[in-house]
Amino acid sequence: MPELTTRRLAPLFLLLTCFLPACAERRVEIQVFPSEYQVGRVRSDIATPAVDEVLRLKPAVVVIQACRSVPPIRTIQLQTELSARTQARLQLQLISENCPS
Repeated sequence: MPELTTRRLAPLFLLLTCFLPACAERRVEIQVFPSEYQVGRVRSDIATPAVDEVLRLKPAVVVIQACRSVPPIRTIQLQTELSARTQARLQLQLISENCPS
């Protein structure tokens, strides 16, 4: 009889676990400023440490938030390194707030 109960509850358990944060797409944001990259608490003037932090977090989506004043080559360098090292989907957002003038 306990086996029947387990069989009935298994689909319910599976359904409930998909509502936990683990089922949601993991998303990481990278801020690109004119003189540095920032991912969470990691700040660096070169892209590699920021990319290393992204890889450690294993996201499904990486959102690159670049200030409009950032030279395009900085964003391209970051995108190139991310594309080479992760399969995460990349998104770009150009931002104006919280950017140095």
